[in-house]
Amino acid sequence: MSTATFEIVPLKVEAVSRVTESNVDQFLEALRTWVATINSDPKTDEDFGQAEIDVKKLKETRDLIKKGYAEIMEKATDINQLIAKLREGEGEVTKLARDLEKQVNAAKDRIRESIVDEAFELLECPRSQSRNFRADLEAAIKGRKKLDKMRSAVSDELMVLNARFAANREILDQFAEEHGAHLIADRDLLEVKSST
Repeated sequence: MSTATFEIVPLKVEAVSRVTESNVDQFLEALRTWVATINSDPKTDEDFGQAEIDVKKLKETRDLIKKGYAEIMEKATDINQLIAKLREGEGEVTKLARDLEKQVNAAKDRIRESIVDEAFELLECPRSQSRNFRADLEAAIKGRKKLDKMRSAVSDELMVLNARFAANREILDQFAEEHGAHLIADRDLLEVKSST
């Protein structure tokens, strides 16, 4: 039986996931303003010359945007990896907790069953009637979390039942002695009958 306790290492996570400097809004606004002035239907040599310059400038701008995006993604990679590791850890711990809970509940159910079985064997009543009292023993455990409380509750119920059976037997024995056993039609049933 292991009584070792796992000492959880304090989790430390610190990241700067905010933008420290950006002019993206102004950049895009200026870009859109400039793009609106581009002649997309050149007709003269001068228009075509300007269109080539505009195409080159647009490609350079596209490359600037890609570069900025790549730099941000590179910085975000560490955070994304950390997030992935935390999610992985959360998944592992969730599964372990669920599995352990199932095992603990199954073990507790087996012990409950064993406690009831042991008490059932100690019922001092005719075997033909004992099956009727298993539910009473099981009901005694309901709501109990601790094993010693379960054992105590079942033991108390067993004592109450056996005391009732003993009192009934005494009455039946006395009646049989005074009037004859042949007058007791169903002794097994009468022996376990409740007086209430």
